[in-house]
Amino acid sequence: MDTPDKGDRPQGPEMEGAKMISAATPAAPQQTEDPLVQFGGRIPASLRRRVKVVAAYEGIDGQTILRRALEEYIERHKPTNPL
Repeated sequence: MDTPDKGDRPQGPEMEGAKMISAATPAAPQQTEDPLVQFGGRIPASLRRRVKVVAAYEGIDGQTILRRALEEYIERHKPTNPL
């Protein structure tokens, strides 16, 4: 039986005040007309852990955090002459 890698689980001070939710609890899918596509990149392990902590605390999934962060960034940095 495979066990989860402890490096994937948030530990220590990052966990203070975090609410843990069951991994079996699926996040509600976002209602959108725009189809979801895969978009990837590499991030530091520490950032991934922090995303997981915030996601657990907020009761949302990491995908929602990533989408919101990208939308916020693009809104702040949108070009004056978009393509």
